[in-house]
Amino acid sequence: MIQPHGNTLVDRVVTPQRAEEIRAGFDDLFTVELDWNLFFDFVNLAQGVYSPLEGFMSRNDFMKVVNDITLESGVPWPLPVVLDVDAETANDVTPGERIGITRADGTPVGVLDVDSVYRYNEEDVCTQLFGTTDNDHPGVRTVRSKAPFFIGGPIKAFPDEITRQGNQVLTPKETRVLFKKHGWETVAGPFRVTGADGPTVTELDGEPAFSVYQDVVEEHADTTVTRENFFEVAKSYPFGITRLDAEQIVRDPFDVDGDALTCFGSVPEGEFVNILTGDIDSLVSAAGDAYEAAVADSESESLYAFDCISRRLYLDDEFDRELSAIDGDEESLVGALTIGEIANDGSGHLDYYNKTAVIGAMTDR
Repeated sequence: MIQPHGNTLVDRVVTPQRAEEIRAGFDDLFTVELDWNLFFDFVNLAQGVYSPLEGFMSRNDFMKVVNDITLESGVPWPLPVVLDVDAETANDVTPGERIGITRADGTPVGVLDVDSVYRYNEEDVCTQLFGTTDNDHPGVRTVRSKAPFFIGGPIKAFPDEITRQGNQVLTPKETRVLFKKHGWETVAGPFRVTGADGPTVTELDGEPAFSVYQDVVEEHADTTVTRENFFEVAKSYPFGITRLDAEQIVRDPFDVDGDALTCFGSVPEGEFVNILTGDIDSLVSAAGDAYEAAVADSESESLYAFDCISRRLYLDDEFDRELSAIDGDEESLVGALTIGEIANDGSGHLDYYNKTAVIGAMTDR
């Protein structure tokens, strides 16, 4: 799984109930008004686009970015994300207090818990960040356009005021929630992977991998499995890497070399695998389940689908049934056939799958 930048996926949008509690005391707070650019940064901070930042940069983070291109924690970060204010506002704000944040029209959008109020040296910042103080440089012009003081601290955002910047935009959290189903069922196993090198499995339970696979499939399918017909047979009998309380991760074997089986995707030594099979009805049903999970409890405007090309080969003339199962009447659909799919396992962990249907839902809000 690719971790969020800084290993933390930030979400500073509070619950509706908490938003109402904060709003109840909002009129008592000193407020700072955001122009469109600052509100854009506020939304990105709230939704985790700027993870691991939890708010506008404090003085320590700001200085580390300017001098070392990292946050105070050591996480690389190229440019400051700051809330600039004039001298009068800076004099009215004290570290340790909470201030209200509004849009340019005065609408409350959240709060900021102040941890620092600080001034910066414009010329030094431009020299450190851009290597020049020439006003022809767009970065220099941006720095010089800012007010002379910065306020730093973590934010809390109201959910009903954090609108999307576009018609169909997923938040970082939403991109990690993709619904996947494969429809394959266990024939035999689990077998411990006692020999493997990346995608190549050499031993199962201490025995040659091809021999174990051959015995299971020949008994189940009542057919002979040879190295010559392996690719055709294996389309119907993938591996499943076992997962506790989660659907198995499918690995598609496609080649045999001696007694070694090579799959699309790694099969780590020490894992347990099952040998799976499926039928057309179970695969189509699983794709339909993925669709239902994606659109459940949401006002989905569009769907995107990634379906494994080996499912297409397996379903053959019945593939249209799978497309029908994921093509709802209310949403537009776009997608692709893929060799390998990346999806959430249901607990926030992304994994690489084979022979799997992955459906994502997008809303316009």
